[in-house]
Amino acid sequence: MNNIAAKNKFLIPTLLIFALFLIVPFLAFPELIFAGKTLYWTDITWIHYPGHIFVADEWLAGRVPLWDPFRQAGKPMLAETQIGVLYPLRAIFLSSLSPSLELSLFLFMHYTLAACFAFILARSLSLSRWGATLAGLSFGFGGFLMAQNVNVNIMTGAIWLPLVLWGAIETLKRRSWLVAMLAGIPIALQISTAQPQITFYSLVMMSGYGVYKIVGDFFLGPHRYKVNYALITGLLMITIVVSGLLLAAPQLIPTIEMLQFTVRLASRGFELLIENSLPPALWLNLLLPSAFGNNVVGFKGGDPFQEDFIYVGFIPLLLVLFSWPRRRQSPVLFFMLLLLSAVLLAMGRYTPFYATIIQYLPGFDLFRIPSRWVLGVNLALAILAGVGLDVLLKQGVSKTTLMIVLAIGSLLIVGLGLAWLGQAVLLQWAASWSNLNRKLLRVFFDLGYTFNPIYEDRLLVGWLPQLTVPVVLLTTNIIIAAGLFTLYARRLLSPTLFAGLILAAVTFDLIVAGGTVINPIKDATRWQQLSGGAQYVLERVGQARVFP
Repeated sequence: MNNIAAKNKFLIPTLLIFALFLIVPFLAFPELIFAGKTLYWTDITWIHYPGHIFVADEWLAGRVPLWDPFRQAGKPMLAETQIGVLYPLRAIFLSSLSPSLELSLFLFMHYTLAACFAFILARSLSLSRWGATLAGLSFGFGGFLMAQNVNVNIMTGAIWLPLVLWGAIETLKRRSWLVAMLAGIPIALQISTAQPQITFYSLVMMSGYGVYKIVGDFFLGPHRYKVNYALITGLLMITIVVSGLLLAAPQLIPTIEMLQFTVRLASRGFELLIENSLPPALWLNLLLPSAFGNNVVGFKGGDPFQEDFIYVGFIPLLLVLFSWPRRRQSPVLFFMLLLLSAVLLAMGRYTPFYATIIQYLPGFDLFRIPSRWVLGVNLALAILAGVGLDVLLKQGVSKTTLMIVLAIGSLLIVGLGLAWLGQAVLLQWAASWSNLNRKLLRVFFDLGYTFNPIYEDRLLVGWLPQLTVPVVLLTTNIIIAAGLFTLYARRLLSPTLFAGLILAAVTFDLIVAGGTVINPIKDATRWQQLSGGAQYVLERVGQARVFP
């Protein structure tokens, strides 16, 4: 009986946390379920929606979808990484639901899995349930994944990153060859659904962890200067990668074979490789989500919005600061280094060493859009936020800590107010800036302080549409954070209640900053509508030959 009670004590809270992760996508995208809407933007419309329908129809007809005759002059589907023919979670598209609803539930499932995987990773790093839950929320429903559902294969591939890292961590903890081979499963699943760039980034981060452990153990740990120990660590990491590649071979080999025919590979040069580097000014999104617009109100940042958006919540960003006392702990230091590295890599052309990286590190010269490194930034911030929350739950909020929080909040509010009052002076002062930065400053004053009535028809956000104004949302978050920290510092809140209210505030923040606030929606019936060109052809069937 004691064993059962102990298991329930562990299992029930975890199931409740996973239930929270399951509910959040429905709150962030309620229109997709309760208002007959569908996501609509670029690749999700042109590639993913029709591709998923084609593959499902082939499977339901009893055929393996090896060839798509409807695109270009035909295309081998096993080489099409944007669809993922062999991805097991695609089974949802074999249901009797409408394709639009299937696509929505497919994305919801991946948001939930992303949060669960980040939770599992955080728990393996010895974070408490509270800290791990915060990490799950900030990664699973953070800006990177919320914006990248436009590129379904990027979003569904990125969710596996925490589990890839977890597999490496568990392998090196247990020093087991069997665990190393099993740890290849998340890599294989990622390959089967992800754009190769996301898999490459994940392998780089996992390899970085392996190198970090080898160096740390060899020079600092209890296994100092033991060559055999370091060698086995390296071989275990290699085993993980090889296992994943072998399991994914049916998808991987056709993809590699197809690469030789791609236009981008043939024409890649430095300018292509640094295309869509993250402008430094856009880090402001960490405080003011959609300060420069989004795919709903229009984005003026130069690059596609989904490639440049990063947000983990204001309170998690604040809590990252309080992870500093644990910087000497090996896992915490790794994620601090990952954060720094990913920030620099995401900026691409705006850093002095990216050209050197492309030239000398293999693999980096295969992919454009360095801003996708914000995936690593988002995960690192999520984990460090969880660490920071654990520090406060253990140590409490001192007067100094409270003063820091209140000072940060006050400076931000005063600074935003002064910026608004002095915008004419700031715009004049910015005359010597680059064209992009001048444009971003103008856009910030146009969109960062202004309410857009388009949000009044949203199901949940429509109740408080003013919160979609970036400055209003930040001010609200500052007030909530100041209140919670003050009450906790004065011992008017228990650690448990403080942590619970933090999670509630962060959940609310991420819903308002993501979901259908940044993703365009249309009536789901649009998928059954014929385009003008299709209507023209169907009206003239048999009358003449139609040439493209």
